[in-house]
Amino acid sequence: MKPLSLLRFVPLVVLLFLSGCDCPCEPLCEAPCAVDRGKLEPLKEDNPDINTIDKPPHASMGSLKGVVKLDGPVPTPEIIQAPAAFPECNCPAAGIPNESLVVDAKTKGLKWAIIRLTPPETLKMRPLLKAKKAPELNLKGCMFSPHVIIVPPGVDIEVLNPDKITYNIHSLPYDSDNVSVNLPLMGAANWTYKAAWLKDPDLIEVKDDIHNWMRGFIVCHDPRLCAISAADGTFEIKNLPPGDYKLNIWHEKFGNYMKKESIDITIKASAAMDLGEVKMQARH
Repeated sequence: MKPLSLLRFVPLVVLLFLSGCDCPCEPLCEAPCAVDRGKLEPLKEDNPDINTIDKPPHASMGSLKGVVKLDGPVPTPEIIQAPAAFPECNCPAAGIPNESLVVDAKTKGLKWAIIRLTPPETLKMRPLLKAKKAPELNLKGCMFSPHVIIVPPGVDIEVLNPDKITYNIHSLPYDSDNVSVNLPLMGAANWTYKAAWLKDPDLIEVKDDIHNWMRGFIVCHDPRLCAISAADGTFEIKNLPPGDYKLNIWHEKFGNYMKKESIDITIKASAAMDLGEVKMQARH
């Protein structure tokens, strides 16, 4: 074969090479890749923070933000005093703050509202990387801390009992057929809430039947697609692929925002969607 005849195959080789391009967008979504490869950062082997998105952000991503507020007068913060029947409780001397309704006195910002997004079925999210450390739920001082915790489906939760007293962990799934747990924690230093009990996305109430003032929530959801409002009511979800989503905003005292299970929203490329003030009204 003459050397020049090899040039006939060059276009074919180039075509085959390009068709096998390992586009970094492909694991994220089905849209054509429009990413400048030179601006991408390499993925890390481990994700040190379970609530950190595990893909490199790029210019086409959108975001969602807002501030959840109380629509009504600001209540006086409630303090719970542990009954005398529980002398073993290592509760704060000033009492236990009731975290079911925490309102910023100046702005009426509402803490602990849960914001969840359901992505379009056509969007294929890259699987989450395993965190180096399991999420922790601390029972110190007869409180669930944090009051609301975000955990991906299929992940263990380490339940810490530094006071080493007897608790009864009772979970009540709201949205799925996840297992309802009702088990005593007999003075053990820690205990594992098993991943097998968190198979599906869900909102799960956890309480203690012994110390009946103890109440908290597990948000079993992709952490890249949800948020918890801060002390001033603000929240933000970044690095969202463009598309149509179902939005749910829920608070334990007020239920669903606008009394709707979900609201249709559209995240646009390279744009921040600001919901503004999300006012929660008392249930009637």
